[in-house]
Amino acid sequence: MILLSWQAAFALLQCELWRLTPPPTAPKIGRMEQELSSLEFKLGTLVQQVHLLRTDGVALRERVAALEAENQRLKAKLDVATARIESVLAMIPETMES
Repeated sequence: MILLSWQAAFALLQCELWRLTPPPTAPKIGRMEQELSSLEFKLGTLVQQVHLLRTDGVALRERVAALEAENQRLKAKLDVATARIESVLAMIPETMES
């Protein structure tokens, strides 16, 4: 008679139970594959959207900077025009009221 240690007996029992357990069925594996494919597609779509949003963000920041520069240029031009008009108005003599 061969005596086994409890670890060896447990390992043998697990091995035997594993053999008795049926392998996963094809429908379960098929559903898992479908879910993985769906998640992979969604992740790819998300990555594309993030890339597009980053590209749009860069373009928008560049546009804002250009518009701010244009706004400053136009404000300076308006300040010059206002100063010129004020100087012309200062040269005109005030008329007496009738």
